[in-house]
Amino acid sequence: MLTNINNALLSKNITCEYQAVIQCGDRRSYYYEALARQRIGFEKSETLFNAIKWITNGKILGHLTQSIFWQTYKTFAHREEDFALNIPVHVFLDKYSYHSIESMIRNMDIGKRVIFEIVIEEWIEHLALISPLIQKLKEYGVRFAVDGFGSGKMMFHDLKLLHIDIIKVEGILFKSWIELQWGETVVGQIVEFARMHNMTTIAKEIDSPFAYQKAYQMGMDCMQGFYIHRPCDL
Repeated sequence: MLTNINNALLSKNITCEYQAVIQCGDRRSYYYEALARQRIGFEKSETLFNAIKWITNGKILGHLTQSIFWQTYKTFAHREEDFALNIPVHVFLDKYSYHSIESMIRNMDIGKRVIFEIVIEEWIEHLALISPLIQKLKEYGVRFAVDGFGSGKMMFHDLKLLHIDIIKVEGILFKSWIELQWGETVVGQIVEFARMHNMTTIAKEIDSPFAYQKAYQMGMDCMQGFYIHRPCDL
């Protein structure tokens, strides 16, 4: 797997597609999330999401993140929208990778447009090490979003410890009447907490009019999913 991704980086076969996150009120774009793809042949590409999850080599992840970051920056350099990247914790734990990302943000002066999406379970394990690193990037205006909140044990205290700005709520909570029996309570708690602490909420994986309507009624700030916008080149 490492060799495959390393070869893709060397041959410049890592590309990006982008999926919009829209605001519920006026349906304007809140930001675009960059989704890494590996080009296979001339017309085919596949997601790198599952591969990235299992890579713990910080330098490989760092090079991959830099490639995605640079491509995304070039895409949005002459656009007005903000943009987001998924950042595995091992990128921050590797000093070279972290400082490379930090210097790119500092030198390009784009911190206020950048959002890093993280998985809270893997980040909270390394809180003592990464907390000052997060704080440094927040000085440049970088925001942090927690991905997939609400599907398991919800630790609201962790959101504060990691200085989270945006809560992305699992789409399963909006998808059917069965989930809605307990989903409304869960989402209600998340929305109340977010408003108390000036955080933005995003409903993930909105793939139907039903899910869209429910997320809107539950008070979500923003939405993302195939019903809203399918990933594409920009």
